[in-house]
Amino acid sequence: MKRGILMDFDDTLVETTVYFNQAKSWFATLMAGMGFPAEKALSTLNEYDIKNVQLSGGFFKDCFPRALVRLMSIAVAFMAQITAAKRGRKLKTWAGGCTGSQSGQSRALKTF
Repeated sequence: MKRGILMDFDDTLVETTVYFNQAKSWFATLMAGMGFPAEKALSTLNEYDIKNVQLSGGFFKDCFPRALVRLMSIAVAFMAQITAAKRGRKLKTWAGGCTGSQSGQSRALKTF
């Protein structure tokens, strides 16, 4: 008896892939403009997206946007820290609506 794999090629994926790639390109450009390496930003974004898919148990429409928001929040917080340091101030809290533990955010910032 022969074995095979059945795959369902969803036309929604084909239609939305171009928008997904445009969003990633826009994000990389935005991050590069903030001084972060674009390639590292994309690899970290993919890492967060994959984690969201694993945590939610599938490819749901909110996985990728959550990854974008998380990484942008960390970047904004990092930029706020830099700006405050340049002005001789130290922020006591993270800006930009970051979620999660401060140590987790520090690890994420080290990826840049």
